[in-house]
Amino acid sequence: MSDKNPIDGLDSMVSPETAISELPDPQIMIDKALEILSQSSVSFELSELVSSQGLRINVINTPQEITYAPESKDVYIGVTSFNPTYPAKFILLVADALLEAQLEIEGFKQPELTEAKEKYITATATRKAKKVARLCAIAFDLDQKEQFEGYHFVDEMHKLGHNEAMDVFVNNI
Repeated sequence: MSDKNPIDGLDSMVSPETAISELPDPQIMIDKALEILSQSSVSFELSELVSSQGLRINVINTPQEITYAPESKDVYIGVTSFNPTYPAKFILLVADALLEAQLEIEGFKQPELTEAKEKYITATATRKAKKVARLCAIAFDLDQKEQFEGYHFVDEMHKLGHNEAMDVFVNNI
């Protein structure tokens, strides 16, 4: 591993100063995010999952930030060009999408809309809880690493709407 900071260059690609109508090179954004995820023992397997399962990560310009994994081989990360996504948030969005794919691969499928209401709600809630718990662990672990000081992954989890889950996770460490 090189001594070079894996975050070098990511700031300039996804910071507000680069707010333009087009996104930065998506492959560079993805490569940097995977490199950073590989720095954590909690998220290392996600970065490995991409190559071992032949996952395709697609970054698209969307009206709001989203992740979508319609099947286990393709994941989509939607980011906005008019309000660019900060590096820590982009990394968490990549992790979120990869966790979705991993759940599919492991057999925790998203239930069909035709399922009985109670079964659908229970299965969806269980799946989301598994994903958010792992995302909290990833954010916390990356936040503890000196080389990522200043990126505030835990704060980004709050901004992503995972306030309660992140607070419960931190309070139970």
